[in-house]
Amino acid sequence: MPPASAEPPAPPPLPAVRLPSLTGLRFLAAFVVFGFHLHAGGLFDGTGAEGVLAAVFGQGATGVGFFFLLSGFVLTWSARPGVPARVALRRRAARVLPNHVVVWLVVFAGLAWAGGASVLTGLLGLVLLQAWVPVQSVYFGVNTPAWSLSCEAAFYTAFGWLLGLVDRIPPRRLRWAAGGLMAAVVAVPAVALPMPAGLEYWFVYVFPVTRALEFVLGMVLARVVRAGRWVGRGRAPAGAGGGRGAGGAGQQRGT
Repeated sequence: MPPASAEPPAPPPLPAVRLPSLTGLRFLAAFVVFGFHLHAGGLFDGTGAEGVLAAVFGQGATGVGFFFLLSGFVLTWSARPGVPARVALRRRAARVLPNHVVVWLVVFAGLAWAGGASVLTGLLGLVLLQAWVPVQSVYFGVNTPAWSLSCEAAFYTAFGWLLGLVDRIPPRRLRWAAGGLMAAVVAVPAVALPMPAGLEYWFVYVFPVTRALEFVLGMVLARVVRAGRWVGRGRAPAGAGGGRGAGGAGQQRGT
């Protein structure tokens, strides 16, 4: 018999099946972000809908954090041993970059026609480096929502290295790692309090390094679920077998 102090054996890892329920979660997150932009843009100011939008979508920007977390989860969940991370990077780039370039060209052409285009800001936005610059006219320049793509581009580029670090976490410490990352996400605004207002906003909401905490949290949660250490472990295997493993599990990403 094993000694009483020995840790019980870990449950067998879950198979890397598809998690179609994430599509529904992605829709909800996209919807609240869309509503937030309607509210922030003041399209319904002075109407009866203004108060409703503020109540329902006032905190809709949190949907972006959900997408970052979801990205880390999905990339880690779908990673295969022996497949280089650069393969996943190329696949993501093929899905994201064509749409980004088309939208950038249309918006930049409109700004140039109106006489409000900055070539340097435009180029930084085109190559998705704008989120690294703590100047609002740069990170929100040309196509404003693309700042999140700038963060995602940084996450994708670092994914192979980050995956190596996350894979080294022993299964029994995965929940501790997730808890530490959640604490770090909560601590970021407190760390930024002494900063000037403009720099504080960039550091908390736009800086790819601080937003990467959510991405890595999604990576760790994917490992928690795959290792069978999610709190809903009793329901997860049956759900996973039917292609609905996220119902009692976790989530992740997108831009």
